[in-house]
Amino acid sequence: MIIEQMKIHEYIENLPNDSILAIGSLTKRLTDILFTQVQDLYTKRGHDFKPVWFSFLLALKKADGLDLKSLAAKRGVSPSAASQVVKELERKGLATTVTNKTDSRFIFIQITEKGIHALNDLVPELKLLEDVFTELLGPDKDLILNRLSFFEQQLKRKAIHERLSSSIKIKPYSSNFQEQFKELNREWLSELFELTAYDNEQLANPEHSILAQGGQILLACDESELLGTIALLHHSDQACEISKMTVAKNYRGQNIGKLLLESIINQAKQKSYGYIILYANSKLESAIHLYEKFGFYRVPIDSEGDKYGSRCNLAYRMDL
Repeated sequence: MIIEQMKIHEYIENLPNDSILAIGSLTKRLTDILFTQVQDLYTKRGHDFKPVWFSFLLALKKADGLDLKSLAAKRGVSPSAASQVVKELERKGLATTVTNKTDSRFIFIQITEKGIHALNDLVPELKLLEDVFTELLGPDKDLILNRLSFFEQQLKRKAIHERLSSSIKIKPYSSNFQEQFKELNREWLSELFELTAYDNEQLANPEHSILAQGGQILLACDESELLGTIALLHHSDQACEISKMTVAKNYRGQNIGKLLLESIINQAKQKSYGYIILYANSKLESAIHLYEKFGFYRVPIDSEGDKYGSRCNLAYRMDL
């Protein structure tokens, strides 16, 4: 569920101190504490060794060497971050790198004998850490580790913004959303353009100016909140037009525009139109990219574009 901005203060005040939303901060603090205290343990026991090196060296030992890209993937970090660690390991003589003679971008890394000895020297401390962590996590340690691993894998499989989109429903127009429909479209139009008389007529009474003329309006909603709109205007038995497509500023980048466009194209196909036309402006680069991705192609602007005034300097068509 997406929280309305107008209620954010109330929402924050009611959050418990141990809210699930704090998991990022909690895991970051926990990581910082663990690395600091493990580093203290290594230093006090005479090891010139950083905790971050351990997993890299272990991966290299198990695989008998890895290229940089594979090593980064195994550690779940970017190649540039992995490269920084590899440079430290190389300076300490714990790892060695070989560059491909024909492709300098390909770097193969291997653990050295010194690196293997360093890992062997850490075994007593590793056993101690295992005992301490087992005691601290208690009888639920396996469950905790499994849930954290599951959490990580699920986020890798599907990003948070994609999961938010799944709560969004595409619905037919309802008069309950008339005011939100009007304000949402007026807001984006007035940011870049001047509203025309045609715009004002459509927004003031969409039931008469769009629906009663054979058109259709679809809304992207999260419960009672309107996040985006799109309209299909009836021109003839063969032709229809996409209009009044917008997404609320705070919810852009969540594939809502894609959902709306896909849904309205399906509606046009169900109504057996021959083609869809839409009128745009070169300023709307993101929208144009989306249209072209769906298969719309440029056509000359016809007289229908006049109703949008100077806002219309492009026209696109999709054959169904």
